[in-house]
Amino acid sequence: MEDYYKGLQRIYFYRVLNQLIKIGKLNDKKVLDFGCGIGKLEQKLGNNVVGYDIKSKYTKINDWTKIDFDIVVVNGVLYAMSEKEIRCFFDLLKKIKPNTELIIAIYKQNWLSNFGKWILNNKTAVDELKTIHQRRIKILREEMNIIVKKNIFFMCDIYLTKFKI
Repeated sequence: MEDYYKGLQRIYFYRVLNQLIKIGKLNDKKVLDFGCGIGKLEQKLGNNVVGYDIKSKYTKINDWTKIDFDIVVVNGVLYAMSEKEIRCFFDLLKKIKPNTELIIAIYKQNWLSNFGKWILNNKTAVDELKTIHQRRIKILREEMNIIVKKNIFFMCDIYLTKFKI
């Protein structure tokens, strides 16, 4: 897994990370970082973050459904999940903790993002794309009440949400 927090692109990715923390008020909460990758959120916030990733070398736990948390962070992970996987994840989470908040960063695959990949020579970004941006947004709007939406550099939208019940 590439470390996106190096080089010039770190400005963008740290901006997203800092906004996730600010919007979700994560400093005072027990956080499940779903799709934690290399664990930058845990590095910034410490022990109140438990990282889960499908890649075993990055995950801190084997079963995210067995831990206690106040909020779930989903930072740029939904693109690597099929529509069915996204809906199953949301359904399971809603069953386990229906009133939890989620803070979700959805990265766009627009012309500006593509230009950024080209200028930064990052040809592998979103190689694992399974669900296009418009479908992820559609699922989000169907499943969630959006409390806050914040755009970062026209390339990422951050949503603070709760499940529709």
